[in-house]
Amino acid sequence: MSTTFVQFCMQYSSIALLYYDYFLTFPLEIKYIWRRRFTINTILYICCRYALLANLLYLFAISNVINNCDGWYTVTGYLSVAGRTAVLAIFTARTWATCGKSKIILLGLGALAVVCIAIDFWHVSGVKCSGSTPPDIQLANKLLSILVCAFECIGTALNVQRCLKAMKVQRRHGSRFDDSIMYFMLREGLIYFCGVFVFTFTAVVLNFEDPSGFMGRLLNALTLPVSGLLSARLVLNLREWSDRTNVRVSKHTSPSENIQQLSMSFHAATVGRLTGSDEFGSDPLDDVRRDLDVNEVKQLSDLP
Repeated sequence: MSTTFVQFCMQYSSIALLYYDYFLTFPLEIKYIWRRRFTINTILYICCRYALLANLLYLFAISNVINNCDGWYTVTGYLSVAGRTAVLAIFTARTWATCGKSKIILLGLGALAVVCIAIDFWHVSGVKCSGSTPPDIQLANKLLSILVCAFECIGTALNVQRCLKAMKVQRRHGSRFDDSIMYFMLREGLIYFCGVFVFTFTAVVLNFEDPSGFMGRLLNALTLPVSGLLSARLVLNLREWSDRTNVRVSKHTSPSENIQQLSMSFHAATVGRLTGSDEFGSDPLDDVRRDLDVNEVKQLSDLP
């Protein structure tokens, strides 16, 4: 089987996956992205969808539909930098929000993300459609794969650890955790880890096995596009969950002044996810404690 055939198969499969997923999520995109106020989250969402254009342009370039393959490969490379920047930004912000907006988490993951983006620019400056890859670009590719892999491991572990802690608190009080924010965040973290990390780790192995050959670039058509796809879905799901939470809170609002104050506080926290620094989610542990406080006050108000 020729490498050209495999390359085209990977490109066609990535394009099919990307456009099929976009077709499935388009109604949610209309509702939660284009009918909402334009925020930084909107920009990041658009960048996460970069591969809808980049993978198509690259396919045209290697098919000789458009001339200057190396030039268009560089263009798609810079589009991929925008996509990777959005993915890293969303994952950093989500982990920061999940961990109680810890400055240490923000600075640590943020610094690692900046290093990854800088190396990505370095890598894109020397990419080619075919032929041997310069040694410095090979080094950049290896460093990028390793650092992104480490970034995903650290971020996902922090998300899962925080969500598990929130689950323990809620279970200790005999509450259900179905359809709640920490269950949602745990589920999304595991999906991201199991999906993207497998591709990233495999890409690291291939880069070390065949740094200048075809196998070293085999998964390039899927690794970052899948990351962008899952990150875009995460943004949509966060906004969808926020809407459902607002409805749930409004249904349980009591005439009691104390209940109203607590509910308004909880409502403000959930609405805040879509604006300012709270649009990437909230701390699941704080959500559990706030919800338990509301339930306790409601139970006291119902006593004769």
